[in-house]
Amino acid sequence: MTQFSAMNQNTSSKCKNDYLVLGIVLIVALVHGLIYIYLIPPWQHYDEPNHFEHAWLIANNRQLPEAGDYDPVMSRQVVESMVEHGFYDRLPIRPNLSPDKDVKIGGYPQLDEPALYYLLAALPLSFFSSQSITAQLHAARFVSLFLYLISVLAAWGVAKELTSPGSPLRWLVPLTMALLPGLVDIMTSVNNDVAAVAILSMFLWVSVRMIKRGFSFFGFVLLCFLAGLSVFTKGTAYIAIPLMFVVLAFTLVRGRRRLFIWVGLGAAALILVAAVISWGDAAYWTRNTFQDVNARVATGQAPVGEHALQMVIDPSKPSPRNIWIRQALPSDVGNSLSQQTVTLGAWMWASNPIQVRSPVLRTYPGEQMIYEEVMIDETPKFVAFVTQMGGKTYRSFVSIEPLVGEIDEAVTIFVDGVVLVLGEYPTTEAPAYSNKYGKTGIWGGKPFSNLLRNSSAEQSWPRFRSWVDEVGVRILPDQNYNTPSVILNTIFDWETGGEYYWITIQRLLRTFWAKFGWGNVPLLGHKPYRSLAVITLVGLIGFIMLAVRKRRKFPWEIGLLFVIGLAAAWGAALIRGSYYVMTPYKIYYPVARYALPMVIPTITLLVVGWYGLLISLERWPRFKSPLLFLIPLVFLLILDVYSIISLAKYYEIGFFL
Repeated sequence: MTQFSAMNQNTSSKCKNDYLVLGIVLIVALVHGLIYIYLIPPWQHYDEPNHFEHAWLIANNRQLPEAGDYDPVMSRQVVESMVEHGFYDRLPIRPNLSPDKDVKIGGYPQLDEPALYYLLAALPLSFFSSQSITAQLHAARFVSLFLYLISVLAAWGVAKELTSPGSPLRWLVPLTMALLPGLVDIMTSVNNDVAAVAILSMFLWVSVRMIKRGFSFFGFVLLCFLAGLSVFTKGTAYIAIPLMFVVLAFTLVRGRRRLFIWVGLGAAALILVAAVISWGDAAYWTRNTFQDVNARVATGQAPVGEHALQMVIDPSKPSPRNIWIRQALPSDVGNSLSQQTVTLGAWMWASNPIQVRSPVLRTYPGEQMIYEEVMIDETPKFVAFVTQMGGKTYRSFVSIEPLVGEIDEAVTIFVDGVVLVLGEYPTTEAPAYSNKYGKTGIWGGKPFSNLLRNSSAEQSWPRFRSWVDEVGVRILPDQNYNTPSVILNTIFDWETGGEYYWITIQRLLRTFWAKFGWGNVPLLGHKPYRSLAVITLVGLIGFIMLAVRKRRKFPWEIGLLFVIGLAAAWGAALIRGSYYVMTPYKIYYPVARYALPMVIPTITLLVVGWYGLLISLERWPRFKSPLLFLIPLVFLLILDVYSIISLAKYYEIGFFL
């Protein structure tokens, strides 16, 4: 009886310690959040004026807004507040606030976003309608702070489910969540990213609890409820829907029978890959069409080699707003075209006689579109033109976008032996290629070296099936333009896509840790993010080492849940701007906020990695100390102070200097 009583007391003591940790963590998060609410000047978060407008219209009109809605008085007040708080001080433009001028909030409208976050943010605005627009903004930021505290609570819950009583991870994981500068910056802004993080964080807590403890009716209802809420939050939160089925599978099937779930998931993954991917598209040529057949076809009519490019245009079928098959030139090749005379030519023919554009030469900057119109029929015809390039041509493209106007019946356009060369070559005769790949040859008695790769479509690689593109074009960013096939080609064509992915990886890392405002406010100092990159890498290596060492006790089912979520969230963030690699426009490089709905798995992975390395150090007598696990906390505190100083310096806030 005495032993039983002692066990109860010990359990009660550990529970009290857990809740003490929770209380401390929530206080830290609250103080941290309050600092950032007032430290960051009004409107200095991603699209904050537009997100605020959505919430304000709900609060004041008592109904959900529609695209194009706006309030002229409120819009003027917001823009005036933006001017007052220095929003335009570093921008080349300033708004016209003349009394007779209709003033609108610039930027990207957010009125078509799901309503959940804005309904919550509208609640305090209803009570602060008589206050200044800046005070109303701060009131809405407090709603975000509340959701931030919910997210930190969920991080504590996940850590508690995954660890044994007394583990340092029970306070390291939620404290990291509470102290991470890049996270608190987002989570105290007026932005629906905040709700996506909060909903997914709670969803993950319930998911981990169910996988660990088994099925319960309340847990099942809560899991489904949170997954349903994600649909009304933001597209980045939709990952909760497929994850819910993974959670239910591992919840309902226990013990050794879970092996069938692993086998089933593996088989489903293979079937999915086979269903969405096929082989045979033209390598280095990005296809933005919905055609069922490959952009590469074997044909006896091919003047060069055995294959040609083909574009099927059917006016009766859906298609992207812009139809093209395009090759991006590597940046060093694009630079070499600056102020040069170039010749572009190709063999062209069609299933029906039709007036078309020749291959198009596009450039950025300048957004040049150079081509000639020609008449083609069923017989291959060589077409070419000579042009003088303008100034800087950092990015250049050769594009097959033949349509001049509307067509009434389906037509297939064929293109082969596309050649782009420096210098002037005769346009009335075709080049003689050295081989079927069309890389070199003789043209007009002069040797040439083709700047294009796979000019005769002899090489192939994978593509997404047309139905995937038809679905993807409706849900991907830049709707009606962006297709999964375009994204896939930027990954395979590393010569042109590699720079985008390298810059994006750096930007994701920086904005995850500590880059603020609209992604434009860095930490002070010379290359401060290198140390953060090292710390991130150390966490990843430490996690892998610990997972291997503890593989028999490692919670692989929860690990799979986290891996799927991390791959989906960070993968989607990574490719978000890849479409622009293939367009003659400024490239958009995404930021970490798009992946933050999976912030708990991200932080857990890093913290567990640090913890694993610290355990290894603890084995050495000279390093053995109860204070060893405070190292990550000290690092985060230093980063926090440094971040606040950097923000104060950038925004010239004297109180903090």
